[in-house]
Amino acid sequence: MYHKTVINLKTTLQLSTFLLLSILAIPISHGQGQNLNYVFYRINTAIFWRLKSIPNHGKPLRVGISNFHNEETRKGCNPLTTSLAEGFMQYFHEMNNLTGNKFEIVPRQGLGFIENECSIANSGSSCTHESLVDKADIFITGSWNRSGRLTVKAISFTKYGTRELMVQREIVDLQSISAADRSCWQNHGNMDQERRAEWQRWQQKMQEDFDKVTALVRRRPNATDLHRKAWKGFLARYPVSKNNPYSQKDEELRAEAERQQALAVTDNSHSTDDNWLKVLVAEEDRERAKWQRWQQKMQADFDKVTALVRQNPNATNLHRKAWQWFLARYPISENNPYSQKDDELRTEAARSIQQIEADRLARIEKAKQKAAIRLRKPYEPEMVSIPGGSFMMGSPDNEEGRRGNEGPQHKVYIKAFKMGKYEVTVGQFKLFVQDTNYKGSKVSFEFQCKDFMQPTFTQADNHPVVCVTWLDAVAYTEWLSRKTGKNYRLPTEAEWEYVARAGTSTKYWWGNEIGHNRANCDGDYCGDSYNYTSPVGSFAANPWGIYDTVGNVSEWTCSDYTSSYDGSEMKCLLSGASAHVLRGGSWRSNAGHVRAASRYRHEPGSRSNFVGFRACEVQVSQVR
Repeated sequence: MYHKTVINLKTTLQLSTFLLLSILAIPISHGQGQNLNYVFYRINTAIFWRLKSIPNHGKPLRVGISNFHNEETRKGCNPLTTSLAEGFMQYFHEMNNLTGNKFEIVPRQGLGFIENECSIANSGSSCTHESLVDKADIFITGSWNRSGRLTVKAISFTKYGTRELMVQREIVDLQSISAADRSCWQNHGNMDQERRAEWQRWQQKMQEDFDKVTALVRRRPNATDLHRKAWKGFLARYPVSKNNPYSQKDEELRAEAERQQALAVTDNSHSTDDNWLKVLVAEEDRERAKWQRWQQKMQADFDKVTALVRQNPNATNLHRKAWQWFLARYPISENNPYSQKDDELRTEAARSIQQIEADRLARIEKAKQKAAIRLRKPYEPEMVSIPGGSFMMGSPDNEEGRRGNEGPQHKVYIKAFKMGKYEVTVGQFKLFVQDTNYKGSKVSFEFQCKDFMQPTFTQADNHPVVCVTWLDAVAYTEWLSRKTGKNYRLPTEAEWEYVARAGTSTKYWWGNEIGHNRANCDGDYCGDSYNYTSPVGSFAANPWGIYDTVGNVSEWTCSDYTSSYDGSEMKCLLSGASAHVLRGGSWRSNAGHVRAASRYRHEPGSRSNFVGFRACEVQVSQVR
């Protein structure tokens, strides 16, 4: 107990003496008095407790004191740093007097500024500490910044059989120093700012020249000789010997210039003349002027062809040859690197040729149609070729006006066939009746029909026929097949919706709103002027050239009716044993009932004043 008490008393005496020294603060020269007293008080308090944790194994701890010099202090601002070094040395001498030579001062000569030998920031990387540990167990060091801010550090290296990494502890930041020293540091800071600004201007000029060369290369992608001269001139103007100490950007630009230079053929000739870029720019200007003349000539020839076309509007062969001559004279291989105008003129010339060809094909098709009309017998309906394809049949669950029998929505594939351009007219059906003396089928139900083909309102021959049963419609298509030698029938329900949609997926082929006067349905909904049926083709055709798929009359199909889709919609049944499907809505339907997906059932023996049909032409394999 006595031994332990003596040790505690000794430690207390040391600490009290140490704190007294710190508070009194050993006088420091050069008028740094109060500021440095506070610094030593803060630093020594931390160092004392830190040094107590380092075992000395009966040997004095070796203390290295930095000279606190860095690049700026070597320029002349040394008084304060010299005072710090001397103050720490005096402090440790006094500590030896109190502790019995616990500390050994390592001479500063040869030790230098510790961060010149091993940067604190690089501890744990490629930096090694063996040489430092061999010199001292603890270092007192520090650094200044350009605003006069001092950071003092105590750095210890512990040795317990093996050497451990450096332990760094920041002690204090000194922000207030004497006016004289602050002025010294600020002056050096101003000098550095001027130097930095000068290098920044140099770097900006280097970047500008780099951008000029880059732009030159982009404008002339095939002029490799010009590229080579430009990059070599750039590297000669900004050699590696002119290195920006404040930025790595110059090195990055040189590296990119060297890479670009390597892409060109080696050429040992280059100039270091400051006018190198002017020479290149002059060459570039001459090249630009040459291409401008070329562009003007191209524009003049384009205008000549345009004038020729206007003067001879019907000479399409001449038009084609003229534009082909223009494209051959100015091929895409001769590309103006300074303008996109040549590309625009070529595109317009190519578009003109395409339009000429499209017009030619349209005239051929129109001539075929006229020929078909002349050759078509009076009883033959006008047909439209429908391409094969697929579509989503039925309506989505969220479609407004949807009924439960319009689903499930599913994908259907349709083979190519022909569809009647118009609904079968009164006049066309009369020819069938007259030729066969047809009297009409047996009727199971009749709605506002005075008789066969006789509704309660007046119709002309160009109106769609109504008051005909499903059996009457089938009888007409069979007669038409016999008369023409072709295969006619009613369309399946899937074929009908495929044609009615014509590649669209909306409620009507023009969109989701019924609009005004776009179809013949109930006038309160459609806004049309017809009270009953209208002449076929009174409204616009859908994208596939088919008329009246929305309204006018509901149309028979050859598919059996089911309350939901089960495959029957793709089949054509020629027996009249079950109900069949009506499509399209009629002059008396509201907007919801004339949607492309809307469907209704009708008994094969019933006839009404709003139901008609249209025929389709198919291959033999598609008859049923």
